[in-house]
Amino acid sequence: MCTQTSRELCRPDQSSLSFYCAAGKWGSDSCSVGTITDVIGAETQADCIACPPGFYCPNSSSLSKTVECKAGFFCSGSAYTDDGTMTGTGVCTDGHYCPSGTNEPINCTPGKYCSGTSLQAPSGDCTQGYFCLQGSNTATPTTSTIGGLCPAGSYCATGSSIFTQCPSGTYNPNTGSTVSTACVTCGAGQKCIGRGLTAPSGTCPAGYYCTQNPFTLRDCEEGYYCPAGVDAQVLCPAGQYNEYTHQSSCTACPVGYYCPQTDTTRKIICPPGSY
Repeated sequence: MCTQTSRELCRPDQSSLSFYCAAGKWGSDSCSVGTITDVIGAETQADCIACPPGFYCPNSSSLSKTVECKAGFFCSGSAYTDDGTMTGTGVCTDGHYCPSGTNEPINCTPGKYCSGTSLQAPSGDCTQGYFCLQGSNTATPTTSTIGGLCPAGSYCATGSSIFTQCPSGTYNPNTGSTVSTACVTCGAGQKCIGRGLTAPSGTCPAGYYCTQNPFTLRDCEEGYYCPAGVDAQVLCPAGQYNEYTHQSSCTACPVGYYCPQTDTTRKIICPPGSY
């Protein structure tokens, strides 16, 4: 820039203005609003670059060169105000939130909801009995893209981002459950294999017995029998035996043999002088 007595290198104001110095002009020119430069010796508006996302650039002597976009709004670039009325800025939209310095609306956090516009932070936690996905605009969503009612076979505590499936060995026939105790333990002899069951998956099969907490399918042992739907193996009664596993009944002791109650896995031939 040229004065009456000297020629000086064009230097941007370090605090609040961006300058360039065109040829043949007295003094300097300000970069247009929404642009800035830190180039020493800037010659034209072409040396001024767009205001970075998350900020606005008023190019004003009363404000900083770059000002952080205010909370509840976003500044996507080249902004010179932060009130949502000019190109490059906008009001934070429903289902989103915008803390200060936001360059685009942020999808509501999973497990939270963001209801309304101009939010600086999520509105609150997802209601118990529901789950809220990213971008939910209600605490009780019914649209699958943003969440929903907790399905049967699961439960949803306050602030759930996904439903929690009932563990193996339990089931839950109801929707909208809020606590883990909604998962019912399978009854004696019922089969509940896998998570998220809405009903028992069947009856313990013959030749096995089924224990709970956790559910386990166990082999019926020699000397015992297991009809369908039992939670414990049954000792063969007097006069019967079972020498194999996985049996649903015991075999009667044959003629010429005796079957001791102390060892129901075998038959023993009657000794001489006995019958």
